[in-house]
Amino acid sequence: MLDFEDRTVVVTGAGGNLGSAVAHAFEARGARLALLDLDRDILGKAFGAEDDNRLLLPIDLLDRDRVRAAVETTVDRFGRIDVLPISPAASAWENPSTKRLAGPGISLWIPMPGRWSTRRVPWCRIC
Repeated sequence: MLDFEDRTVVVTGAGGNLGSAVAHAFEARGARLALLDLDRDILGKAFGAEDDNRLLLPIDLLDRDRVRAAVETTVDRFGRIDVLPISPAASAWENPSTKRLAGPGISLWIPMPGRWSTRRVPWCRIC
């Protein structure tokens, strides 16, 4: 089993079924979590209160400024971001300005020794 002790994981859509399951799996393996979803109350119901290893960030992923702020908050709190699994809902839009559906897919951004293995959201400039 992979160990994520001292690793920071950002989970988008953390209040939903898939995002919540992903977040709990990383948490069970020792990860620090930055949990993103539209509604703080939904995050609170799914994960309880913030603590030393859990940050609740209510944001809309289509708002670049809020996404940048969430990244900065996460890095300020935990020092870095190691893993960014992206739920199908977060990666389904080809272009958020036209809202043209490109088709769902799961992306996983994870550092590998000496390189990055990633499939990025096409419109994301900070990923």
